[in-house]
Parts: sequence; structure tokens; C-alpha cells
Amino acid sequence: MSEGTIPSDSVDPLVFRERLSMLRELVDDLRQRAEDVTSTLEGVGLFGVSTTLPLGPRELDFYLEVRRFEIFLIRYALRHTKGSQVKAARLLKMHETTLNSKLKNLNIDHREYAIAVEGHPG
Repeated sequence: MSEGTIPSDSVDPLVFRERLSMLRELVDDLRQRAEDVTSTLEGVGLFGVSTTLPLGPRELDFYLEVRRFEIFLIRYALRHTKGSQVKAARLLKMHETTLNSKLKNLNIDHREYAIAVEGHPG
């Protein structure tokens, strides 16, 4: 057993709950910071699009760039709402069925953005 470790049979339940609560808060804080970093990285260079325009006219595809931006916005909304389609749709000011359709068409799984710590509701 390492230094500072208490045998499991001698841990006070109240102390255990306090430590677990502090750990959950730390996990939530780290998760939020990771989301902020991810959003920042996706926002760099016009949301993942190169900051320099392609050289030839065939290399610039308006619809592809709109799709990339749409994916960025939807992922941001899902991260912000922890995977809730209803809340993400409200944030994006679109109908829930429209968002659901876009998720299917863009192959985005909203469950990947749900945050659940075992024994602790998201």
C-alpha cells in the first residue's frame, strides 16, 4: 500500500462521500476545460477551415465549407448541452426534428457528448 492510502475497511463513509464529491467536481472542471480547449482548437483557422483560400477555383467548394461549419456548430451545441438534442436544438434555434435529421445525415452521435459519471447524474 502506498503512502497516504487508507485501507478500504477503515474509511469513514462521510469522508469517502466528501472525497467522492470533490473528485466529481474535479472531473467536471477538467471536462469543461477540455471542452473549452476543443472549441478553441476547432475555432482556429475559421472553424477548422484553412485560413488561406485554395489556389484554383475547383478547390473551393462552398457547400463543403457550409457543411463543415454546420458540423462545427452542431458539435459545439451538443458539447455545450452535454448531448441533449432538445437543448442543442433550442441553442441553435432550430426544431428538434431538424437537428435530429442533421445528426443522422452528418453521422454525428449525440450520445458521444453526453457526460455521465457513474452514480452521478450528468
